[in-house]
Amino acid sequence: MSSFTGQLGKDLGLKTRDEKLMTRENKLLARTPAESTGWVLIDGTGKKTQVDVAAVRAEAERLLGSDVTIEGEESARKYVKRGETIVIIAKKIVTA
Repeated sequence: MSSFTGQLGKDLGLKTRDEKLMTRENKLLARTPAESTGWVLIDGTGKKTQVDVAAVRAEAERLLGSDVTIEGEESARKYVKRGETIVIIAKKIVTA
């Protein structure tokens, strides 16, 4: 199992220049696209990595917008439009 640290947010999949990340502060709501887990981890460089939070959904909802450390494994998913995408399969999530 590996550890990944960054800010946890929801991927809205907006295709405009107004693309935003859902955090506690802005409370923006939009439909999550099918080619996404709906969750992202943003590292210190701004890179977004998809996160599958199915096993830790309650903790993810509670920690939305926070700096977190996620324990889990990386996996590759094949999407029709996006191609192969790296996804972190979260097993545990705690504040960083």
